[in-house]
Amino acid sequence: MPFNQPMINFFNPFAMPNFNIFTPMNYYNPYSSYPNQSIFSSNISRTTRVSTPVRTSSSASTRTVERTSKQDKPYNKVKGEKLAQKVVANLPSDRDPEHPLCAKYVKEAVEDCGLGEYIKGNGAHCKYVFRANPNFKEVKFKDFSNLPTGTIVVYQANDKVTFKDGSTGTVGENGHVTIALEDGRACSDIIEDEIAYSSRANTFIPV
Repeated sequence: MPFNQPMINFFNPFAMPNFNIFTPMNYYNPYSSYPNQSIFSSNISRTTRVSTPVRTSSSASTRTVERTSKQDKPYNKVKGEKLAQKVVANLPSDRDPEHPLCAKYVKEAVEDCGLGEYIKGNGAHCKYVFRANPNFKEVKFKDFSNLPTGTIVVYQANDKVTFKDGSTGTVGENGHVTIALEDGRACSDIIEDEIAYSSRANTFIPV
């Protein structure tokens, strides 16, 4: 279906601060002017890690099981700042906009900081990776403009997002993942000047 070029509106946060005009669906694609590009292809099953130390008592016939949960842990600022610094330090100098690698650079930064092993998968699959990682806790935020440093934001495939100026967009078919910096920006394989909001996005803070 042909489109009238002057009526097409496309938001690309990596061509900041200007808005580029490319597609009628107002796509949010943090990689290039072409929506729905592939990053990875792999299947990741959801797993849960629970520490279950067991204590037995000679005076009792039952076993007492103590469970510790990462949900009880507070935000770790040291880990968050270290992660944010690492993902910026690892930015590629020869990034190919035709082959975006947001998930790769986010997970490499996590691995380099000693916060988890590298697990293959695209941006959307990262929600399973970090749910299973004991160094991160999933927390819901209603505002992405001031996320704690080092917060990992995972957008789902075709996720609808909203920007500060009220404009909207759509994430590509492989999702997107990025790490919040302390100044309100974010970084994966490139710096984003704004962290777009989505009620469906998954956010993980270092603990």
